[in-house]
Amino acid sequence: MALDLVGARSKIERAKKHISDFDRERVAFLDTNPYVIVTKFNTEKNTTESIMGPMPKIPAHLSLTVGDAVQNLRSA
Repeated sequence: MALDLVGARSKIERAKKHISDFDRERVAFLDTNPYVIVTKFNTEKNTTESIMGPMPKIPAHLSLTVGDAVQNLRSA
């Protein structure tokens, strides 16, 4: 009896598409330079400090795309 893996292979191919979409969307998000670094001089410690400014909200579609890829791989 031959084992039919068409469904599993289809889910793996779909996961690859989700991963490709995620990579493209991730790059587009990071290209907006969403993180702000604030540098200030601390006179009490005589040091320069760099701190990250307010963190932007990660777009929901990024986590949804990753979740879809993981689910497809898990169910394959």
